[in-house]
This record gives sequence, structure tokens and C-alpha cells, in this order.
Amino acid sequence: MALFGQKKTSSKKPAKPVAAAAPKKAPAKKCCAVTPEERFKLIEQEAYFKAEKAGFQGDQHGFWVAAEAEIDARLKKCKK
Repeated sequence: MALFGQKKTSSKKPAKPVAAAAPKKAPAKKCCAVTPEERFKLIEQEAYFKAEKAGFQGDQHGFWVAAEAEIDARLKKCKK
């Protein structure tokens, strides 16, 4: 029991300082060649998302062309 004005001593060991964790890096994306069928599926999905965003109103061919350009640009960027 500590008297008034006296500090109570603790039997606990002082905590060790925790080193800051190094920031984790995102895993590197591995690019691989896609088959024509895979490319088609990617374009198909992207065109669907573009049409969905537009409320399925507009030119279906335009959605496809825009999706095709976007997917081809991604694939070209990936190969570099």
C-alpha cells in the first residue's frame, strides 16, 4: 500500500516499443497473354457494364466499340 505522496511501484515490466510495421506492397500484377476467347469475354463484360451505367439506353454498337478500345488499351499497357 502506497502512502500519500509516494509513488506505487509496479511489478510489471515496461512494454517494449513496437516498431512501426513496414507498409505492405500490393502484389505485382502478372500479365499473361489472353486468348481471343478471353479477350472477347472481357470486351463483352465491359460493354455490358457501360450499357448498365447508361441505363441500357443508347447505341449497343457504341458500347461495344468503346469497350473494345478500353480492353485493347489495357492489354497493350499490360504487355509493356
